[in-house]
Amino acid sequence: MAALVSSRALVSRLTRRYGRASTALQIVVVVFAIAVAVVFGAGRLDVRTGTYLLIVPLALIAALRPAWLVMLLMAIPPAVMNLASIRAPTLILLFALVVHLARNGGLSVGLVVGSLPIVALLVLSYLFQADVTSTAAVARENFLKQLTYDIVLFVLAFSLVRTGQLRIGQLVPALLIGAGITAFALLLLGGFNPADLMASTDPTATSRVDFHDHFGYLSAIGFLVSLAWALSDQAAGVPRPVRFGIAAFFVTMTALSFTRGAWLAAMVGMLYIPRRTRQYRYMLLVPLAAALLLLVPSARERLFADIGQGGVSQAFATGQIGTGRWGLWQKLVDQAETAPVTGHGSGFAFSLDSTTLFGFSGEFGTSRSTFVYPHNDFLFWGLEFGLMGVGFYVAFWLLLRGGYKRLMSLPSEHVRRDALLLSGVLATMLIAELVDNGIFIRPVVDRFFVAAGAMLALASSYRTGAVE
Repeated sequence: MAALVSSRALVSRLTRRYGRASTALQIVVVVFAIAVAVVFGAGRLDVRTGTYLLIVPLALIAALRPAWLVMLLMAIPPAVMNLASIRAPTLILLFALVVHLARNGGLSVGLVVGSLPIVALLVLSYLFQADVTSTAAVARENFLKQLTYDIVLFVLAFSLVRTGQLRIGQLVPALLIGAGITAFALLLLGGFNPADLMASTDPTATSRVDFHDHFGYLSAIGFLVSLAWALSDQAAGVPRPVRFGIAAFFVTMTALSFTRGAWLAAMVGMLYIPRRTRQYRYMLLVPLAAALLLLVPSARERLFADIGQGGVSQAFATGQIGTGRWGLWQKLVDQAETAPVTGHGSGFAFSLDSTTLFGFSGEFGTSRSTFVYPHNDFLFWGLEFGLMGVGFYVAFWLLLRGGYKRLMSLPSEHVRRDALLLSGVLATMLIAELVDNGIFIRPVVDRFFVAAGAMLALASSYRTGAVE
């Protein structure tokens, strides 16, 4: 205990001394990190050189301004982050977390309670691993690295918001910048042509839009956050055309992603956010958006693509109704029922391919992997750890729901506004988890864990009195 106290005192003295670095120096460090990331993303630097150049500035940011580090990670396009190994960012986040906890008194009770379910799943994933093929083992390892990174990000975001060093208003620009750059870039890289909108075929069937990049969910996050911001008093000083122009940009990117889960998230937000802000006239956006989807031929085909392969126009010709997702879930439930309580162990879900489930290849597989994604994250945890795994994950979501309800019941307008801003990220993630592969979509899951940490931190802070 004495050693821990002395180490905290040492870190506190060092960070107080070197934490007085001028704001100008810190800005230079951030600009340098962004410049290296952009050059790296443009292919002008190899992975090793880019990593080495980023380690020093990111380590300085982590020590001096850990909140800046979180905002920077939210603002950097995920495509840039995917170019390098996740190990270095994880270590930098751990460094930032250790320094921050040492300076601010360690773990809080709220943090321990809030992180317990998801940390339990991570521990189980490392301790109880299924005997799988080498390919599945590699997939499991990559997933656990990503989950470890996100949990560290969650804990750091919680701690920063809990101590008042990171405000929700600071997160909003970072979320919008990262989502905006990514959505626009991926749309262009996908080779989208406005003339495709009038084609009476599903655009994703002809690969004119690579919806597997899931930039639609990131666009939906940008839309829901920007809509909540535009309708809140926080945006009162911003010209009306600017704030609603930002929301219009993101809803356009969401529509052009042709990702139906993202469309659903946007629709839910159009109903919920105006109701919570008592600006009910904006709920008319829902029938307007639905009418546009029905009137634009390619959107209409994508909207009803489950009726048959390639959309409505081919349903009668093929005689196939549905994409088979319900059949997939039935097959996966059959697998889960063979070990209903404790599951099959970490990595089992990654061993399931089309041949194992359906008796033939090519069903639900992609050119990137033969692994059949469950298209439901709760089912994924059921396969891995049975009812125990599902219970932990449901508990995590119940904590988030309880925290959100607590914040929305408070009389403070700015507290309710912050909760509403974060709710767009959580709602998008929940929809992606129910109908897609949310926990495997890095651009979405990174932002989800930051928002989750912030939500639980706010709820914990206001339950105990006030933000520290």
